[in-house]
Amino acid sequence: MRLRMGWILAISVWLHPICAATFEDPAPPEFHPLENKTIPAATAHPDVTFHGLPKRLSPDAATTDWTCFLGPTHDGYSKETNLLKDWGNDGPTLV
Repeated sequence: MRLRMGWILAISVWLHPICAATFEDPAPPEFHPLENKTIPAATAHPDVTFHGLPKRLSPDAATTDWTCFLGPTHDGYSKETNLLKDWGNDGPTLV
């Protein structure tokens, strides 16, 4: 193993001047400023339906933001507590 590491070090020292040479891009990217365009007005999407505003959570509810796949701990488990377990009669329809 020590012999291999010696060879790797010798090759890297030999290649350093070759790899450290400066490189000039033969075709650098050109900069073209964007035109000032107007932002289109917001319109309702035909495939989205809002059934009502969300209900407020219990003041005792402990929640976390899931800003990434599988949640903040990356394991798919929620540590949220005091959440609604029974929807009652006026809950959402089963899809």
